[in-house]
Amino acid sequence: MVLCVKVYRRDYEKVKSSLKRDRDYLPYVEGDFLYVPVKEGKEAIQCDPPRREERRLNYFVKGVRGYYVLGHVAVIREREGVDVFKVAELILKLNRRVKSVFVKERVEGEFRVNRLRLILGEDNTRVRFKENGLTFEADLREVFVDPTMGGFRGEILKWKGERFLDVFTGYGAAALHMAKVGSYVVAGDLNLMGVKLALHNAKLNKLDGKMDFVQYDASKLPFREGVFERCLADNPTSLTAFVEEVCRVCKSTIALILDREPPRGWKVVTDYSKDLFIYQGPLSCHKHEVESDTLSQLLHESPVQVPGRPIGLNPDGG
Repeated sequence: MVLCVKVYRRDYEKVKSSLKRDRDYLPYVEGDFLYVPVKEGKEAIQCDPPRREERRLNYFVKGVRGYYVLGHVAVIREREGVDVFKVAELILKLNRRVKSVFVKERVEGEFRVNRLRLILGEDNTRVRFKENGLTFEADLREVFVDPTMGGFRGEILKWKGERFLDVFTGYGAAALHMAKVGSYVVAGDLNLMGVKLALHNAKLNKLDGKMDFVQYDASKLPFREGVFERCLADNPTSLTAFVEEVCRVCKSTIALILDREPPRGWKVVTDYSKDLFIYQGPLSCHKHEVESDTLSQLLHESPVQVPGRPIGLNPDGG
């Protein structure tokens, strides 16, 4: 006998942390209600949910890795010897809310966006989804979206401070988390579409009153020295080019990098590929000169000074 808790779909985010989920089974929807398999619960009822293994793609097609769903869109990776059309058909059958299946080919361009190829369904990459109680809209061809980073962004809700900067904001995912705990947040990016989406998402969540949105080149940030108490530098593939400016305007920075091995004291956020991982940790901006601005020198625990950075500046730039 399997037990489920029956909740209104709109209320699931509010109650999910209190449920003792039965991970052998998957939730399912009927009308306005979501039936969530649980191990126990005072209001639990008998139900007939699908078993988890029956929904895994590699149960049907060998060699297929998982996929992620954002709104009505499913995104998969193409692998040699795998029929992506067969995989797409299975996804549409197994997940009733999915209307489009795309293959993620690579991240490309100045704005680091996903190159997507439609396999089946509607050619519509504008999605709406929830993360940590926040609602987001994004176009997957215009901004980079990675749902596996939701856990990391949830940690932002534990931050303390008044003034935050999301240096590479994209569609505003991290910036909106900052706005829930900080008094003032700036969300900036070179990608104008990303900045517009960040503003749109802030309005969706009624957080725009404590945020500003700026299009800029992060190699020349338009802010005074040390004006932000904490910053997030989420640009794992190109961080080195912007470290000097980030250190100039931020008193404390959490950075994300892409590498095989982490700097000392850093931790894994998510895997990127078989041998590469995204790590998070504190960006070091101390006073000792270094001969070059290689990423390993800038990120390890030993104090280093980004070449050219003035020392001892206060928030007013004096």
